[in-house]
Amino acid sequence: MGWRLSEKHTYAIMIRPSIHIRTVKTTVISMLCWGILLTSFAFGQIAPPPGGDIDSPKKTRVKTSSEARALAKDYLSILEQLEVLTTDYGTYLSEMSDKLAAFERKRLAFVATRLAKGKYYDDISRLQKDLDDLQRELKKYRHNTTDLQKDEAKVLRNLHRDITLLNTTFEFEILEELKNNRKLQDELVSAIALERPKLRETHNRLLSFVIQLDDTTITLNLPDIDINALPDMKFELSKTPVVSVKAIEILETQAPEVAVNFRMKKGITGFTREFVDSIDVPSLRTPIVINNPFGDIIVSGWAGNKVLVRSEIEATATGEKQAQELADKVKLSLCPKPEGICIEFVLPHLGDLGTVVTKSLLEVRVPMKNPVQCINGYGKLTVKDLNNSVEIQSNNSSIDLSKIKGDIRITNSNGRINLSDLNGNLLIDNSNGAITINDSRGTFTIENRYAQITLNNCKGNASISNNGPMQITDHTGNISLQNHDGLIEVQRLNGNITAETSMAPIRLVEIDGSATISNEHGPIDIYDVSGSLSVTNTSAPIEVRYPSGLLNLTNNNGSIDVVLSESISGSSRIVSQGGVVKVAWNKNMDLDLEANTNNGVITSTWPFTINSNGVQQSTKLTFGTANYKIQISGDNSNIYLAEVR
Repeated sequence: MGWRLSEKHTYAIMIRPSIHIRTVKTTVISMLCWGILLTSFAFGQIAPPPGGDIDSPKKTRVKTSSEARALAKDYLSILEQLEVLTTDYGTYLSEMSDKLAAFERKRLAFVATRLAKGKYYDDISRLQKDLDDLQRELKKYRHNTTDLQKDEAKVLRNLHRDITLLNTTFEFEILEELKNNRKLQDELVSAIALERPKLRETHNRLLSFVIQLDDTTITLNLPDIDINALPDMKFELSKTPVVSVKAIEILETQAPEVAVNFRMKKGITGFTREFVDSIDVPSLRTPIVINNPFGDIIVSGWAGNKVLVRSEIEATATGEKQAQELADKVKLSLCPKPEGICIEFVLPHLGDLGTVVTKSLLEVRVPMKNPVQCINGYGKLTVKDLNNSVEIQSNNSSIDLSKIKGDIRITNSNGRINLSDLNGNLLIDNSNGAITINDSRGTFTIENRYAQITLNNCKGNASISNNGPMQITDHTGNISLQNHDGLIEVQRLNGNITAETSMAPIRLVEIDGSATISNEHGPIDIYDVSGSLSVTNTSAPIEVRYPSGLLNLTNNNGSIDVVLSESISGSSRIVSQGGVVKVAWNKNMDLDLEANTNNGVITSTWPFTINSNGVQQSTKLTFGTANYKIQISGDNSNIYLAEVR
């Protein structure tokens, strides 16, 4: 029974043919054998003959001495230590946003790739050069990490220390032994080759690690295979070629009139069904409504005026009758309604506990200029390449959106949300799932619960509420952040910020605008704010470095530590209740400072005069033209005034 796309509406069902159980067993054994061979070749895990090389396995075998074999074990021990260093520090650095951390992560990925592909087995000088280069690069930043965050600087210093120790061990235990013994060098290569079969697991771990670092831009020359995309043997055996849904290339196919199931194992029957459908879209204003209550949805825009749909379901049941009943009830509905073109993949209620849907997929191509609405649950939703609004209602789903030029509204729970390259207003209500937004423009209104929110390189005003960590980097626009028991971290903001949290740190770095910050029981750390800065805190420290605008700092039972910038001007105020106040500045500043405290002590590295009146102390210091005025008040607080050197 053939079918062809008409101008109106077409429909087809694809049902997999049956496979005899003996054929399945034979095919399983065959595919497992081929899979082992292909995987081994892909990852370079089939050891060459002794004395050989991955790149040239025909080298002549060299007889190895006991000294060479012992040295080979020491050398491989160093390579194992290098594996631990690259994976551990690579993981730490992958969680950091600094460009230097990204650069060093890529260098580690490069070394890990060479190690995994066996490049250091017969070319020891290459390992020496790579370790020297890595050590030299890290040395630049060991003592000069003022531009990095504290944690990032610490990781890089520790990495430099460990690479230096490993390189020193390598030089004295291996290179010194080989220095004047050419014969031992040749024997060592052969002895290393004998140990290669033991390193297959190391190869797998390293290649998995390198593939996970998908943001690396260096050329790694990995094998053309994705270890995460190997066939799922359970269902791959039963599949006939899948009908591709590519624009109007769906022309003709065949479909059996009766479903025939196949056996998975004793007592279990499985089936796979595929539906292909299309329909004309009368207008650019017609919404496309997509409903898949269970499973994955993939939506992509294209230039045509049709909606093209492919849906697929895989399931198992405890008997052929149950499988057939489920197969008969599965439907794809595609029709025009008053609310728009409606697409629904209908799955019946599963009353039999032995019936399990193992895969449900709905792929939809829509005209890119039409608005789209998606309703789904318990699956992954992917939407891309659209030039109109997108509305999503989902639960227990992960969501990926990219290249959308239109307003976006998302309601979700129990799933992550990843967004990139958006151009429109964004409204998100999510819970129990991290939200990540990259390279997007618009107005951001985001509410999340119990998970992290991350914005990178975005433009537009943002209002964000959460009770989990917030991290914003390289943002342009005013932002308002309300958090409960969650970290707030903002780096390189071009705009004003208001931020509030409790029981967690607030960190601001390079804010080109004003900042209003409030916290309770959480430290506040601020570096380089160009506009006015207002900070209040309770029972936790406030630390401010190089502000350029007016200061209004208030703390209750917490310290205040300030280093003033020479460019600051106007009038500022610092108030402390029950905490230590430290203020430092450069001698070239134009400053008029007044300090007074009740039940506290004032000390200074500057020449100064103390005025005492009972339990009260006060002082006044004037530098230059006194363009900048600052008043410090303390109650049960000590005040310390110092020079920045």
